[in-house]
Amino acid sequence: MIIGLAAFTAVFWWQLVIDWLIRGRGLEQLREQPDSLSEGEAWPPLAVVVPIRNEAVRLEASLRSLAIQDYPKLRIIAVNDRSEDASPQILEKLAAEYPQLQIETIKLLPPGWLGKPHALWRGVQLAGKAEWILFTDADVTHAPSTLRRAVAFAILRQLDLLSLYPEMILRGYWEHAVTGCFALLSFFGYAHWRVNERNSGAYFAMGAFIMVRRSKYEEVGGHKALSREVVDDGRLCRLMKRNGGMVRIIIGQGAIRIRWQEGVQGIIDGLTKNVFAAVNFNLVKTLGATVLVLLVSVGPFLGWLLLPHTAGVLSLAALTGLVFAHEIVSGGTGIGLRYVTGHPIAALIMVWIFWRSAFTTLFHKGVTWRGTYYPLDELKAK
Repeated sequence: MIIGLAAFTAVFWWQLVIDWLIRGRGLEQLREQPDSLSEGEAWPPLAVVVPIRNEAVRLEASLRSLAIQDYPKLRIIAVNDRSEDASPQILEKLAAEYPQLQIETIKLLPPGWLGKPHALWRGVQLAGKAEWILFTDADVTHAPSTLRRAVAFAILRQLDLLSLYPEMILRGYWEHAVTGCFALLSFFGYAHWRVNERNSGAYFAMGAFIMVRRSKYEEVGGHKALSREVVDDGRLCRLMKRNGGMVRIIIGQGAIRIRWQEGVQGIIDGLTKNVFAAVNFNLVKTLGATVLVLLVSVGPFLGWLLLPHTAGVLSLAALTGLVFAHEIVSGGTGIGLRYVTGHPIAALIMVWIFWRSAFTTLFHKGVTWRGTYYPLDELKAK
């Protein structure tokens, strides 16, 4: 039994690493892409939609980084979704400085919508003749050439959706370790490199940066088709891909930066909203994810202590594969290899998040997101 479990963990990690070596080494860096189009080709109109709900802390830096972009045909649509902090005042100040910045204020959330999908959909309605739409968060900062490089890359590759892994601003050992564990489980759990394969069923996108070809976005129904989706970013990628869209996710190190959450507790609180929704509010899937994470992320760190027993050898092989996998993911996250030593404890924290999310959602019979409560029955009825 123990040998069988140890063998499973070794196969799990090494088949993922080998699959990545064969299929995934082509993940590109946006900062290495050209920032110009072919000679004589004009830049298409681009609109950036930024949903804002109580984002005063980082809002100004984020919008300024967009307003100073060197993209020639740019509109920035800041959608203030019922903010109760200083966000409206910051928006008014910036709108006076930057004529390309347009403010849209939402005072009432209509029935059948979650706040963020509605804000994004509303922003698109104000995008004028923009051929490309970028959805980005109000805590993301963009390097000056990011938009030019992104549009040029999307046109060159004939894409309908482009998403970037952001560069994470992290502080302290455990913030790095937990974020690295989450990134590792997410990266391999969704086989991100297969997202870029047209005929695969894999899908994933990062809400920090999702740029879409408007014609395809509207063809598939846009965020109106995702009105009750808690995990709207990944679901948008799935919607585009299932309807024949060309999608790609690449590395955004040096192009976009984000301070994702404040501390480990911030990570726990932030993911509590998402993870139960990510498994479609299914307790069986939550249990399955728990068993898998404990087996492949905690098991190898304990199993190698059985050396020289066969189970110990297999656990050491699994641990080696896990370390290789962490190094692969560090290329996209910038989280160094030394943080892998905290992986088993970080994995236990992830399991806690799974069940905290499940029980919080079930106990309250819904999800509270940015101060708005959404009943579980409505979320399931999407």
